[in-house]
Amino acid sequence: MGDAPPFTLVRVADGVHAALVTLEGGALGNAAIVDLGDATLVFDTCLTLAAARALRRAAEELTGRSPAYVINSHYHADHVAGNQVFAPEAVVIGTERTCELMRTDMFATASAAAIPRLERQLRETGDESRRTFLLENLHAYRAYRAEADERQQVLPTVTFERRLRIRGSGRTVELVCPGGGHTASDSYLHLPEDRVAIMGDLLAVGRHPAFPHGDPVEWRRILTEVLELDLERLVPGHGPVGTLADVELEHDYLGMVEAIATIVARRDLTREEIIVPPPFDRLDQSPIFDINVDVLARRLNPALADL
Repeated sequence: MGDAPPFTLVRVADGVHAALVTLEGGALGNAAIVDLGDATLVFDTCLTLAAARALRRAAEELTGRSPAYVINSHYHADHVAGNQVFAPEAVVIGTERTCELMRTDMFATASAAAIPRLERQLRETGDESRRTFLLENLHAYRAYRAEADERQQVLPTVTFERRLRIRGSGRTVELVCPGGGHTASDSYLHLPEDRVAIMGDLLAVGRHPAFPHGDPVEWRRILTEVLELDLERLVPGHGPVGTLADVELEHDYLGMVEAIATIVARRDLTREEIIVPPPFDRLDQSPIFDINVDVLARRLNPALADL
């Protein structure tokens, strides 16, 4: 990871900042800092301990206090692996299902195998957009593995099911779990007075959303509900700060992938014939699109061999 900063701070509203990951910083997943007036809240904690420490320092510098609350949007390590940097001073909050899934710590075993795979894919591709995606993940995986001896798993100590309101002297925020879309349990933070939502991986901006662990049908339902909210700016789990137009694009993207996967499952389309149709072809050219189609096609037709 070297000296690369893990994220860039972007002011979303007064007292609300998005921590948007950098290419070589090792954070991998976006985070956010919210000043509640008399307390500080951090939404997600990045992948590496180094990035989480930088996030804590940023929160302290912006608000003048240590974070009192940490939200875990879902169980993937690029959003929760930095929890230990904030606990036990901060209360870690997530759904009961997210807490259960975090116990599996799937990322720890997957990351060792991922490094040589990413290195091979980098050697084989000349597409700059794909190379950027692969490099970001490779830097993060290497940094995560380098911290293995320091790592402690810290789970949420406060759990909720559907909604949790947190009142501060300056603003009240609502943590919402509308169900599972990206994973079996996803939460976002609604700041109604600011017309802001911090979405976790329920939203990706300029990128392909990933759903190997999710349900695109439920995900579209969730996004339909979000589209009904009065929102001006949305902080995604990956990519820059977006708007409701990005939510609408992702909603349509999920339907598009379902339609293509249905054709592939019937064996009416081969991998070589799969293309990303407009307007989705303006998204990054990461391998996630192929993975999404493969996952859904195999769910529809488990007899499929490698596509």
